[in-house]
Amino acid sequence: MNELITITEKKAILDSQMVKDLILVEKQIKELKESPKEIIILELEETFKHYLEINGTKVLVKGQIDRIDEVDGQCRIIDYKSGAVTEKDLEGSTVEEDITKLKEKWLQLMIYAWLYNRDKNHIPKHDSGKPVEAGIYPLRNFSADLMKVKIVNDRTNHPNKITLEILDDIEAILHRLIGEIQHVSYVEAGGREVSSSRNHLFLQHHHTWQYQCNV
Repeated sequence: MNELITITEKKAILDSQMVKDLILVEKQIKELKESPKEIIILELEETFKHYLEINGTKVLVKGQIDRIDEVDGQCRIIDYKSGAVTEKDLEGSTVEEDITKLKEKWLQLMIYAWLYNRDKNHIPKHDSGKPVEAGIYPLRNFSADLMKVKIVNDRTNHPNKITLEILDDIEAILHRLIGEIQHVSYVEAGGREVSSSRNHLFLQHHHTWQYQCNV
């Protein structure tokens, strides 16, 4: 390959799905080999769903989780990102009055944790009453450790632990977010657009979160 490759070309190569998949596999193999802890991969790229009843409307919340594993008995929800991720991106409060201030990546991971707990079609491979952790592996930094979400509520003594109480807070946030939109038919976690044969309107709320509404 020509060494005089442009920055744009480098980004295009890095963003290609094949390269992402290769980095992902290598990262997982490296972690399994080098970790002194016992790592058990429970799920890979599994889709989780749960319905909410909001203002008399049944709403489907759906998200695909890249990986769920267990490390020395601790369940972890993991997302892989090819873009830049900072610690601030993963901080948030479940008692924030202005929910538009919640960070996109933080909220996405918290909803993934909520989906994993609520989806009754998937039998959790760990004690569902125990707290879980969630975080991001940045693919651009191969050697980076898992960047965990941090809950900055005053009432929690373990900011990286997502308890059942925290998950109840996330469900309340979802009710508030979705309740702002009338005639909601579908919501998908992770900022992906949802196709529909019916007329619809996409409303963007806080960066790339998309909600599909019938009109």
